Amino acid sequence: MMLIYEGFELLDLAGPTGVFNAANTLSDTPRYAISVHSERGGLIHSSCGIPVEAQLLPERRALGPDTTTLVVGSEGSHLTNAMKRPALRDCVRSAAQYSGRSGSVCSGAFILASAGVLDGKRSATHWAGAQVFARLFPQVKLDREALYLVDGSIWTSAGVTTGIDMALDMVALDCGSQMKGKVAGHLVIYKHRPGYQTQFSALLSAQIDAEDPFGPTVAWAEANLHKPLLVEDLARISGMSPRTFQRKFKAQTDQTPARFVMALRMEKAKEMLSCAQSIKTVASSVGFASEAAFRTTFKSYFGVNPSQIAATHM
Repeated sequence: MMLIYEGFELLDLAGPTGVFNAANTLSDTPRYAISVHSERGGLIHSSCGIPVEAQLLPERRALGPDTTTLVVGSEGSHLTNAMKRPALRDCVRSAAQYSGRSGSVCSGAFILASAGVLDGKRSATHWAGAQVFARLFPQVKLDREALYLVDGSIWTSAGVTTGIDMALDMVALDCGSQMKGKVAGHLVIYKHRPGYQTQFSALLSAQIDAEDPFGPTVAWAEANLHKPLLVEDLARISGMSPRTFQRKFKAQTDQTPARFVMALRMEKAKEMLSCAQSIKTVASSVGFASEAAFRTTFKSYFGVNPSQIAATHM
């Protein structure tokens, strides 16, 4: 079951339902009964204006251990209004209690959190809303980097297309990894991305662009990841004192220069590993003096060993 509302993000709906429909198409016996629900039913307009026909919100008796219930995301006033709808919040709470699986796609996590479903749980949401989410819902253990997370029966994904990755993992659990591979191939998805992969490449691109005052500094850092890259170096490139640079950089990106540089190193390392570069070469290229230190840092950052990333992209 997919839960929508006025102004919902169409891709948040189409991505997961496309995965489940493909699994049905490729199975001898279709497993998923796909349905779309909203508070008032009828035609519900997405954020891009395309309407979708929805049934009324499901009643308690329609939920069960074989049910997966996902609420989709949106932006701005559409999302704020959805968070305030008592009927939608009640439905989300019932789904968390009685469905076998429930969760959200993208900023749909805001609706789960507003209903109290994510209290004390690890959660993912779109990076652009992470700061607001953390402020509004400090009781939720927000992971700002994961593509999607599973905490008990609650599934949350980061943004838009990550709902596809999350749905593929659901198919793997329900139908086996072979079916997941078939669905990915059917949808012409080059690689399924595990949930431990990070949003950071998108985050870095969005935070620093060509017109940003730190754009040239970040471009220089990306070209010199094999070097130590001290704050003093970055400040010099930016034409600022180290103290002023740290203060302004933190205000602009919401993270310290050191953390930002480490994100650059790890993203570059992951990219090189996916292109079949040796771990020794990658470690040296992103500024690590020893392969052992690189392995330790990489495992701490991504939660998996470098060799596992390489194997994923073989």
